[in-house]
Amino acid sequence: MAGNRASRVVCAVALVVPSLIAGAGAGTTGRVAGSAGPTLATRPVERETAAARPSEWDEAQRILVAEFGISEEQARANVESQAARTMFREVIVSELGETFAGFRFDPATGVLAVLTTNPDRDVTTVERRADQYGVEVGVIGAEFSYTDLAELARQATAGGLGVPAEEIVSAQIDDKTNTVTVYVLPERLAALQRSGSHDPVVRLAAHVDEAVDEGRASDQN
Repeated sequence: MAGNRASRVVCAVALVVPSLIAGAGAGTTGRVAGSAGPTLATRPVERETAAARPSEWDEAQRILVAEFGISEEQARANVESQAARTMFREVIVSELGETFAGFRFDPATGVLAVLTTNPDRDVTTVERRADQYGVEVGVIGAEFSYTDLAELARQATAGGLGVPAEEIVSAQIDDKTNTVTVYVLPERLAALQRSGSHDPVVRLAAHVDEAVDEGRASDQN
């Protein structure tokens, strides 16, 4: 499947910082863009010493700078705070439960936004855990919880959200945009988009079979 540049970076640094930019999106410092509820004041990220960092982290920093155009200082802060964000994410998923809707991480600011269907209630939990783990966070209100999105993805695969089942290659949760991405064959994408028959929660995208593409390239050589 076609991936965005965030997913490419995740693959590139998977052995070093596996969740460094998982959920990279459009978060901002201070008041998070698109927030439907209260947001949190940020606090400085607790950094490890340079001597304690594995040499592989330097490569992860270079990749972040190249992919996102951020400063070396910000890239270093992102890498050094990755472990704390990972622990924070795991706790938040567990504690928010049915209202949890996803995460968005902004590499340019180091802010991890938490999506929830009940921001007014959950902001207290998020704030307490952010302080505990020393991460910079924001809160964004979302229409669908992660559980809702999982059910919607199931319905989409079965053809229940306006895209015929026979047209669908796969369906995938996109918690960053609070939608379901439905992948179809590239040659059918334009026609299905023009039909406008799919549910608003569905985002149509072209499926790319990289193995097939590589095979075709080999046949032509």
